Amino acid sequence: MVVFDLTYVAIFSILFGVTMKLADLTNEHGRKWFLGDSIIFGFLWGGFGSLLILTSNAVANIILAMVIALLIRMRIDYINHTIASVMIIMSFVYFSRLEPIIFLIFFIIFFAFGLLKTYFGDMRNRRDIWFAVNEIMLYYPVPAFIYSVITGDFVVFVIFFLYMIFYNIAKYAGER
Repeated sequence: MVVFDLTYVAIFSILFGVTMKLADLTNEHGRKWFLGDSIIFGFLWGGFGSLLILTSNAVANIILAMVIALLIRMRIDYINHTIASVMIIMSFVYFSRLEPIIFLIFFIIFFAFGLLKTYFGDMRNRRDIWFAVNEIMLYYPVPAFIYSVITGDFVVFVIFFLYMIFYNIAKYAGER
């Protein structure tokens, strides 16, 4: 693992969230900023995710759980999503080791709450309180906070809190 200053970890987390959403906006929402933007945002998203993989083995397992949950939920549905996911998975395989307990706990949380997000957002098609609660994706920072309190590894919480905040900022800014 590489020891990054917390400032760099925060920057990587912010850019991970922003580029993930920008990659999504170019496909699913038809936003166009420049030629090749979709592919570039896919590489950037994968690059920042790969840098986060290097921060700790716990972070690596949680990000892998996120990517695998997205994959199984069929949210990796465009070439730029695939580029980012492959980069992250390859970084995990090369630089990290599987910690089954951490991976499984976070995978189950991300998968289950991701399904709820899909249900309330995409299938139910109603904009009510349940939609709003699921749309902001608290299922990323809340379990990360609980993990951080239990283990004392607050970098995990910082990463997922910043990721969620800046993903949502990019989402709301991009939809306007």
